[in-house]
Amino acid sequence: MSKTTLFLLLALLGVQPLLAQSWSKLQKEGDVLYSKGQYAEAASKYEQAFIKKPKDKDLAFKAAETYAAIKDYRKAAEYFQYLKDDNIRYPESGLKYARHLKQDGRYEDAKREFQSYLDKYTGNNKVLVQELVRAEIEGCNLARELPARANREAEIKLPGRGINTDANEFAPIAYAQDVLYFSSTAGGKARILRSQKNGAEWSKAGNPESFPLIQNDHYCNGSLSSDGNRFYFTICRGASNWGALSTRCEIFFTIRQGGAWSQPIKLPEHINLANFTNTQPFVYTLDEREFLIFSSNRVGGRGGMDLWFSSRDAMDDNSEFSFPTNLGSVINTPNDEVTPFYDASNGDLYFSSNGHISIGGFDVFKSRGKEENWGAPENIGLPFNSSADDLYYVLSADAYQGFFSSNRTFGGQKTNTRDEDIFAFNTG
Repeated sequence: MSKTTLFLLLALLGVQPLLAQSWSKLQKEGDVLYSKGQYAEAASKYEQAFIKKPKDKDLAFKAAETYAAIKDYRKAAEYFQYLKDDNIRYPESGLKYARHLKQDGRYEDAKREFQSYLDKYTGNNKVLVQELVRAEIEGCNLARELPARANREAEIKLPGRGINTDANEFAPIAYAQDVLYFSSTAGGKARILRSQKNGAEWSKAGNPESFPLIQNDHYCNGSLSSDGNRFYFTICRGASNWGALSTRCEIFFTIRQGGAWSQPIKLPEHINLANFTNTQPFVYTLDEREFLIFSSNRVGGRGGMDLWFSSRDAMDDNSEFSFPTNLGSVINTPNDEVTPFYDASNGDLYFSSNGHISIGGFDVFKSRGKEENWGAPENIGLPFNSSADDLYYVLSADAYQGFFSSNRTFGGQKTNTRDEDIFAFNTG
């Protein structure tokens, strides 16, 4: 069969061969898909375009950045390798290459590339770059040390399809041993869902009964007050596609009224500071005060997302939260600190950070203290942390069980890092 005959046959069958598309057409299709937030499809188009025109580094750059946006670490590294020695035209490409190798679990390769980037670096802020690279290499070394110190009694499980989908599932709330509230982007918008455990299986998640109707916006990241009468969460506006930390959020609460919940009430402006993201609230009560810990990129922090706290009189329903205070430099770094959970019974703060020494991107850390006084954060290690992003660590009331969110691969049950799933664990 001739190539012409094959082409006509495929055309009649409705199949458009890759060879029939030029690199420029593939790039344009990728640009359109990218503008619509369809990043996985866009990345594939850029990759196909680069295969057709392998000397065009701009196409490799588009493929690398877009695969990075969907947390496909292996594919991102594959294309950053074409750019790693051209850090002037493609800033920090060598650093990004090394980071994606690290998050793909290729620690020795990552160490080599981190050192190579530092050796070739000629820009400003050499001291800061040295410190950054040092921390990344320390993280690679830590990844080799942690298996010997792993909590071998802890068991990690991936709940079934009743909870997890091909979208992102995150922000679990351990409401009861057999009831889980969490956030999901299934359907294109972030929203809070509820699942019931029946035996060993979790039911298909659905909208919580009597929760106020919130249309058009994303709503997620919930936390229930100690008395169960106030539910805090975020409403995130102005983005058709969920972008986690890139989508601006504000903190709201709703009040239990009999068997229903009130319409959302926005926390005051000193909490929801204009033009900044204020998100991932966690509330607890201590000494008759209700404390709110949340993550924000507001001015006055150390850089990126920082953890802040505020408090109110828990005995007065009409009292307002105080002006937020930064948790301080022991907790916060120039990078991002997010997803706080405070175990008031032990005084332990759990949070995720990509600024402290991590074996991946975001790792879960633990620090003991309160308000502005904290001990040095400790990486909680394996099996809770991985080379991927590990976030939203929470414990159940008995502290023997809990949940977290991760985009890690997990045996044959989860085979890629493109989406976050909720994992359950017992502490052993």
